[in-house]
Amino acid sequence: MPTVVRRQIRLLILLASILISAGDKVSVALTPESPEVKQAIARAVKFLETSTSPDNRMGAHAIRATLVLKSGAGEDHPIVRKAVQAIRRDLEGLNGVPKDHVIYSVSLSLIFFCNLDSQHYAAEINRLIQYLLSVQKPHGGWGYEDKPTGDTSMTQHVILAFWEAAEAGFNIPQSSVERAAMWFLKTQDPSGAFGYQGNVSESYLPVPQTEIRHSCCAAAMGSIYMCAELLGLADKLGARARETDSLPPALARLDRPGAGQPVRFQSKLDPGLFRTVMGRGNRWLEENHTISPPIWPYYFLYSIERYWTFRELIDGNASQVARWYDEAAAHLLKVQKEDGSWYEPHNLTNPENHTCFAALFLLRSTKKSV
Repeated sequence: MPTVVRRQIRLLILLASILISAGDKVSVALTPESPEVKQAIARAVKFLETSTSPDNRMGAHAIRATLVLKSGAGEDHPIVRKAVQAIRRDLEGLNGVPKDHVIYSVSLSLIFFCNLDSQHYAAEINRLIQYLLSVQKPHGGWGYEDKPTGDTSMTQHVILAFWEAAEAGFNIPQSSVERAAMWFLKTQDPSGAFGYQGNVSESYLPVPQTEIRHSCCAAAMGSIYMCAELLGLADKLGARARETDSLPPALARLDRPGAGQPVRFQSKLDPGLFRTVMGRGNRWLEENHTISPPIWPYYFLYSIERYWTFRELIDGNASQVARWYDEAAAHLLKVQKEDGSWYEPHNLTNPENHTCFAALFLLRSTKKSV
C-alpha cells in the first residue's frame, strides 16, 4: 500500500476518533434526566425528610415542600402536609408579625400553594396575594419594613409568586407588576449589574448601586424577563417559544391541580426599555460568568436557573442540553455532602435552605412551571 494512502487512512481514523470523542462529550452532558442528577435530587429529598431543622417559618416549610412536589411526590408526603399546616397556622397571625422576612415566607408559600392545588387553596392564595400587595413600596419594590429601599432578593420572590399565581389563573393587578418592573429597570448599575438594596434612578439611566453580587444580578434579570412575559411584552422582545411536546419528562410542565386559565396583560410599557436593560445585564453575566460566586453560591444557582428559563422562553432558543446547566450541575454533584445536603462553609446554620436552592436548580424547577 502506498505511503500516501496509509497516511490518508491514518488521518481518517484520527478524525473519526475525534468526532466520536466529541459526540461522547455531547451525549454525556448533564440534564435533569441524567441518572446521577436524579440520584442527587433523591438524596437531597432524603436529607430533608430526616432533617431536624429548628427553622419553623412557613417559608422554610414552603420551599422544602415545593422541592418535594417538583421532585415527583404527592400531597400526602409528610413534608407537604407539614407545610400546609405551618402556613395555615402562620396565616392566622400574619398581620401582627414583623414584615422583614415575612415577604420571603409569604412569597414562597404562595408559590407552594399554586403548585400544590390552586383551586383547593384559593382562599389562602388570595390572602397571600393581598398581603403582598399591601406592603409594596411606593417606588414599586418590596423590602424591609424599616428601610425605604427596595430589596432585590425580596422583590424577586414576589414577582415569581405573582407569576405563579397568574399562571394558575389568579388576578394580579397589572399596575403592581408594572411598578415592580419599572423599579427593576431603574435600579441597574452602569456596569449592567444590580445591587442588594436598589438605588432608584430618577430616569431610566443606570445609576451606581451598592453591594453588587452575582445573585442579585441573576435575581433582577430573571425578574425583568418574568415581568416582560407577564405584561404581554414577550412577543415584542423576541421569538417567544413555549413548545413542550418535545421536552423530556424531567423538563415537562408540572401538572397544576385546580389551575385556571393563565392571566396575561397587554402593557403599554416601552419594550425598548426592557431590551436595553436586558442587554446590559446579559452582558454583565456573560463577562462575569461563574458557577460558584463567593457569596450565596446556591442561592445564585437557584436564581440563575429562573433567569435562563425566562430568557430562553422570550429569546426562543431553549435547548434540552444547556452548557450553563451542565457546568453547574457537574459542580453540584461534586460538592454534595454525604448526607445529601449542600451548605456554604461560612454559613452552616441552615443547610436545609441551601439544599433546596441547589436541588431546585438541578430539577430545572422554573422550567417545570412555564
